[in-house]
Amino acid sequence: MQRDVNMQSRHRNKFGLFALCVAMAVAAAACPVQAQETGAAGPQVQIYAEGNGFAVARNAVGGLVDIRGAGSYTEKIKVLITGPDRVVYQYVLPCDDQFYPFPLTAGAGDYHVAVYKNLYDNNYLCMLETKITLQAYTEAALYTAPNIQVPFAQGDAVQQKAAQLCAGTAGNQEKASAVLQFMTERYTYDYKLAEVVARNPDYRVNPQKLLEETSGVCLDFATLYCAMLRSQGVPCKLIFGYSDANYHAWVEYHDGGKWVREDPTCRICFQDSRSAGRYIENDSHYAPASYIY
Repeated sequence: MQRDVNMQSRHRNKFGLFALCVAMAVAAAACPVQAQETGAAGPQVQIYAEGNGFAVARNAVGGLVDIRGAGSYTEKIKVLITGPDRVVYQYVLPCDDQFYPFPLTAGAGDYHVAVYKNLYDNNYLCMLETKITLQAYTEAALYTAPNIQVPFAQGDAVQQKAAQLCAGTAGNQEKASAVLQFMTERYTYDYKLAEVVARNPDYRVNPQKLLEETSGVCLDFATLYCAMLRSQGVPCKLIFGYSDANYHAWVEYHDGGKWVREDPTCRICFQDSRSAGRYIENDSHYAPASYIY
């Protein structure tokens, strides 16, 4: 017997990002619909679980899992992934018969993956669930790969623009600086959009479309920056957490020796680049990451 669950977003903020309530994890773990392991579905795709028009499959990059939804679904579909750290990651799954990569960023261990269909309001029905055991992954591979939260593809506008900006640069730090300069010169913060995003917890960034715009909010800037760096082989993390009292999105890129915090929104909003730099370098302004993609 299938049972619906209620998903409540308890913590909203002006950036439109929200903390996930513990009740979601409990509901996911208790979902009675059990998916069946089916083995290989072809020479390139290993299916972990499938049913009700959904499939969960292995991604070639360690630390990612692919999920597909049938194009016949018109309801909102959500994916909940709970890792060994017990942090629940929630996503909206596009249903168009295509696989989308989802990150498993809590390290080696067991992950619970569940797919839900919206019934009405905040009530969802569990359609598929499975357990995935991640043995290990390489950070460099995971954080240079596209995923549902940081989308890009070889040859798309994001990759081409980043390649143009990074032409002639040497090393990750120079690439990061080149992309950052482009963004600080082009974009301004959109306070009206921030109010709209605050009412839409499922807001997703389209980096290719953002390249055509001249304004955005923190999630826009951090996502585009992350996608452009990854497309050039620079490991980069998209991070959600708190900057002072505000829920916020920023990045960390790997300069070849260590992870370096960068905050494109801060760079764009501060009129003085030195003041922005001092703010970003001061750990007291940034709480530990709530979510990493």
